[in-house]
Amino acid sequence: MLRKVRYYIKKNLGEVVDSFFAGSLLYRIERRRAERELAPTLDAYGDTSIEAQRLTDHFKAVGFATRYWRTASPELMAVIESAKKQGPSEADLRILNLNLELSTQGDHLTIHTPWMVWPITVAMIAVVLTGFLMFIAMAATAPAASSLKIAVILGVLIVFATLYRGWSLFASQAIAAGTRLCKHLAEKTRTASVTPIHRARR
Repeated sequence: MLRKVRYYIKKNLGEVVDSFFAGSLLYRIERRRAERELAPTLDAYGDTSIEAQRLTDHFKAVGFATRYWRTASPELMAVIESAKKQGPSEADLRILNLNLELSTQGDHLTIHTPWMVWPITVAMIAVVLTGFLMFIAMAATAPAASSLKIAVILGVLIVFATLYRGWSLFASQAIAAGTRLCKHLAEKTRTASVTPIHRARR
């Protein structure tokens, strides 16, 4: 039962928090605006006009950003979509695209993991844990009713868990996503003709 609850929280609430910190709502709004601009242009000029082509390209780019949380060059968009057909987690691809860790070398998909990600991850954990313990200690020693203390502690737990989840999107989650993606596509490469992938550090 506890395992199911943890999976639900990670799968649903975790995705909501990730989406919020990634700013995907802004891309959703832009996509709707682009769709409203594109429809009358297609009706008036057809899909062969320069303006319709421009708006169509913009709509596709925003649609990609809505799905993968950041815009990308047409070449990178094509390679990511090709890699997605090979079965890796879409969540891993969007996290890496959000962190600008994906690039192309010809038809190769390359993951660039900055060396500073690990130090940032460790520092982030230390800051969040220290702040959390400080607030818990202040709440526990405050001259207030036990019910109020418990409510404050739960509130602090929710706030810091949310902050940690959001910050980890740019640190520990990116590291784990890169590792999983490399492993998945490396296994595919040994058994089929797929988009090659390389991992580089910078």
